Amino acid sequence: MTVEVEMQAMHRNRLNAIDFQLEQHLLFSVGDDSFVKVWDYSFLREPHQVYIGHAKNINDVCFQNGRLWTAGSEGILVWNFKEQGEKFV
Repeated sequence: MTVEVEMQAMHRNRLNAIDFQLEQHLLFSVGDDSFVKVWDYSFLREPHQVYIGHAKNINDVCFQNGRLWTAGSEGILVWNFKEQGEKFV
């Protein structure tokens, strides 16, 4: 096995979960640092964006039907995700 791409600026603490959105080449990651990170693994946009919504650690992430679901110690958040083709801001 070989490393395909090494992504910098991972989570400050433990990484807890990841999910993919294959059509837009996006990877979602969550961790104990309370961040939701969105990675473009095609490298056609900015390498990653960070979102803060949970006050504490985030334990799981799931992308379904244009929405990103995150589960943390204080509950579940549902994020509306941008339409395909929109650039990160």
